[in-house]
Amino acid sequence: YGIGMAHNGNLVNYYELVEKLKKERRRMPLTNSDLEVLQNLFAEALLDATGAGNEPKIRFEHLESAVNTVMKQASGGYSVVSMIAGQGMFAFRDPKGIRPLILGVRETMVKDASGSLVKKPAYCVASEMILLNFLGYEVVGDLKAGELIFIDLDGKIERKVLASAKTPAPCMFEWVYFAGAESILEGRPVYNTRLALGTGLAKKVQEMIDAGGMKPDIVVPVPETSRIAAIALAEELGLPYREVLIKNRYIQRSFILNTPEKRTKAVDMKLNPVKSEIVGKNVLLVDDSIVRGTTSKRLVDLVRRAGA
Repeated sequence: YGIGMAHNGNLVNYYELVEKLKKERRRMPLTNSDLEVLQNLFAEALLDATGAGNEPKIRFEHLESAVNTVMKQASGGYSVVSMIAGQGMFAFRDPKGIRPLILGVRETMVKDASGSLVKKPAYCVASEMILLNFLGYEVVGDLKAGELIFIDLDGKIERKVLASAKTPAPCMFEWVYFAGAESILEGRPVYNTRLALGTGLAKKVQEMIDAGGMKPDIVVPVPETSRIAAIALAEELGLPYREVLIKNRYIQRSFILNTPEKRTKAVDMKLNPVKSEIVGKNVLLVDDSIVRGTTSKRLVDLVRRAGA
């Protein structure tokens, strides 16, 4: 049918599905991408739903059947958007709603069969509302966990929740780290959430201060995404907020690197301390997340070497 597909997510049973595609369908994946597996699973299921591809026109029930098959087989978090040549666009979200997916709409002017200009809706599906705002789309809302939508070439939209989990589980890391601060996910502003996390953390820190466990002089964020929480924490505790770890913008995210040596080197290259503001002070470092702890240890060492 001509299927173009993009996704945000990961399959936890990727290798199992690759073997299944090879043995049962004689499909040979050419990459190590989760998306290629999703695309192959969907393509096979769509062939089954349309009688070995004998249906020239894709209907919503065909997509419903195919996506249901994908959801039953693919374990993990995934938001998918796809174009089918000459048919339209569809998108779906995994049954737990782990990865975000949001729908937008705007009015466009197109020529009809007679050549006259008529108003017609155009749709956009993306991981965050930032893109919708930038391109001039109005936010319709988040797709629900396990929801499928289909927009045909005439702009007609159909949508249905296929297989929602009893308790949807959107990934908290989106609010903490991945999403843009100006985004709204599941109706909750990311900026507001990060402020609330800082306020909540401040209460725990205050208990440690009261118990004599620490006596911080300054609050220092680990750039970039922990700043919002660190500001709220500093305000709550009545402590000076200082940005004294200066980021090298040309170093990639260190937790993504695949060896401890690379991650350690990246931390040293990534941040330069302002020693004059650190020497002789008790520094309360605020980071948004700890994945392995490697980065945290290096940061503590970096600040100590700067004179804290």
